[in-house]
Amino acid sequence: LKPSASSLKELILSYNYIYEVYNKENVLLSLLDVLDLSHNKLPWLGPDMMAARQAKTVDLSANQIVLIDKTVRFDGRTASINLSGNKVQCQSLEEFLPHNPAARNVSPDKNRDPKGCVPKPRNTICCDALSAPFADRLIEQKRKQSSLLNLPTDPMSKANCSTVDEDRQRMISSMGSAIISVANEVQRLQKDKIRLTSERLALNQTVTAQREQSESVREALLAAAQSLNLSLDHEASPVVLQKIIDQYEYLSKQEELERNKATEDWNKYSTEIENWLKEKARLEPLIEKYDADISKANTTLVDLTRQKAVLTEQLRNKAMGG
Repeated sequence: LKPSASSLKELILSYNYIYEVYNKENVLLSLLDVLDLSHNKLPWLGPDMMAARQAKTVDLSANQIVLIDKTVRFDGRTASINLSGNKVQCQSLEEFLPHNPAARNVSPDKNRDPKGCVPKPRNTICCDALSAPFADRLIEQKRKQSSLLNLPTDPMSKANCSTVDEDRQRMISSMGSAIISVANEVQRLQKDKIRLTSERLALNQTVTAQREQSESVREALLAAAQSLNLSLDHEASPVVLQKIIDQYEYLSKQEELERNKATEDWNKYSTEIENWLKEKARLEPLIEKYDADISKANTTLVDLTRQKAVLTEQLRNKAMGG
């Protein structure tokens, strides 16, 4: 495990007939979160177990642990140590718990102690009151029983091996199902990756098209600004657009003012024309009358002129005859 010491996060070794743990190179699994050595044949916990002292969860349940070395102390970050389903000597357990309080509380759903056992006060797992001299002998016996080189011969040991084998097969089946599930999930993720890659390419194309369109719009905005005598070459497009809008609004207001003034002048001229037309309508009859009077006066003048000429002729004739 040395090559993975600085990266390994979960170490699952349950149902593997492990009866001894070695750490000759003093490896420290510094990032380990989960250590599962449950359902093995460990008869005791020694200093080599300290390779996993920083693990957050340690499952040592359903082994054959009798003694725990006094040097075994997990770090404060360890939140759970499951020693249920073993026959730890009570004195050894009592010496272990003060330095490893995470082993005091084992949840009921993970407690593998046999039914009927009664844990000591403040503990949730059972222990064996076997005295230390007998414990040493028991450890040696457990090692021999657990060794893969020694096949069990008595019926109880055979039954125990059969039970362990069945549990191991169930564990393998469960792991197989988990692997299939993970493989299916990997396939799904690969499909999602392909889909997301395609979407990313499409998005990149869209972004490129929008960028080109944005550049085209900016050129049009700058051209419009130039036509309005606005120097905005170094301004951002939204600023250019806003200033063009402001300029058009200003010009529109000026045009509206001029249009209103022209409308006002037109209304004024229209009123004057209307008054002139009314005056014309009023004067036309008078003009016609004056024209008639003038015509009559002209006729009278002609008659008087003719009469004057006649009288003048008569007077001249009379003067010549007298």
